[in-house]
Amino acid sequence: MITINRFLTIKYPNKRFFQRRTWPFISSGIQWIISILIPVPYLIYLVEGCARQEQTPYWLQIYSFVIFIIVPLILNAISNSLIFITVRSSSRRVAQAVAATTGPTAKMNHSSSRDTRLLKHMLFIFVAYIIGWLPVSCILLLNVDVYVNLTVSQFLRLLPIISSFITIFDLFFYNRDLTKYLTEKLFKYLHIK
Repeated sequence: MITINRFLTIKYPNKRFFQRRTWPFISSGIQWIISILIPVPYLIYLVEGCARQEQTPYWLQIYSFVIFIIVPLILNAISNSLIFITVRSSSRRVAQAVAATTGPTAKMNHSSSRDTRLLKHMLFIFVAYIIGWLPVSCILLLNVDVYVNLTVSQFLRLLPIISSFITIFDLFFYNRDLTKYLTEKLFKYLHIK
């Protein structure tokens, strides 16, 4: 949802709807609704499965794999690709305008390096997500948790947490507005106390 939100604000920077204070609430509301709807099959199984006391069905494991790995990877890949295409075309328009007015200068190299940094950043987040969630999901899907060493299993279960922290820190450090807002609030709080 963060990537989709970022794409919409980049693609439509002048749309009033995305600049209003209600947009973050709508975006968060959509995320909450999806988060509530995703576990519905689990709840149905728990109600039925508790009465029968049977093992978790394989379709539920496949559902989990698709919901936690496949769907986010596809949505992330599509959204990041669209973000990169939008930013790249914007950089080219700016570079052409600068070249038309001042002649080709180092500004073109700057926009190209900015696009390269953006692509590296997107790939980093994408790989962090894959490394964090894919091993655990594969182990749970293939039901090989019994055959994996306990220490290795414990380490693999830490990977999603580490991946989530990497994403949170990345969003904090690369979002200038959020960083500025939080540091201002922190300094204001420390100054008052």
